[in-house]
Amino acid sequence: MGHSLLCLLGLFLLSTVIHGNSEELGVKITLTADRLTIPAGGSVTLTCDVKHSADFEYDWFREPSFNTEKILVAGESNRELVTSEAGIYNCRGRINGTNSITEESDSVIIQETGHGVNITVTADSTTIPAGGSVTLTCDVKHSADLKYEWVRETSSAVKSTEAVGSDKVIKISKGGKYQCRGWRTDTTLLIAQSDPVIIQETGFQAANF
Repeated sequence: MGHSLLCLLGLFLLSTVIHGNSEELGVKITLTADRLTIPAGGSVTLTCDVKHSADFEYDWFREPSFNTEKILVAGESNRELVTSEAGIYNCRGRINGTNSITEESDSVIIQETGHGVNITVTADSTTIPAGGSVTLTCDVKHSADLKYEWVRETSSAVKSTEAVGSDKVIKISKGGKYQCRGWRTDTTLLIAQSDPVIIQETGFQAANF
């Protein structure tokens, strides 16, 4: 009797996982793009890839700008998404007919055609002295109406970042990999981002950034 009760309880819990609240499968999903810049009048194709998948639908998310709320891309459930909107995208897979989902993919940043905008980062030093700081400057060519965003990579494994400034020139006292991004002030569109610059701290060996 006790064994039968345990079996029934196990079946009930399994049903709850599959048909109740969303349950993450722990399955890796990969997001790729055929290009990272939307050409004038054109589009970008994003592809979600779940290894060994047979029967998945897909949820697509777009973040108009860094640290804003993610927007579910309505009406899109296919493996591929064709978009002409800039933003920060990611996706996840969902087994048809259940609430079982994969983890979300790493983010991919899609920008507008650069309009001649080129962003570079310069540092007065690549090593932070003990108790001191380093000054980073965002140099934007041929731009008049941009707002700035500085990010520092917090994890290369999951490609996560944190915002660390919004001025053209910032002072930092923490080592890491830094990037400057340019946003049009009249919209939430990201139009350019710099190559990363690596800043070390005094006394530390080269970090694995």
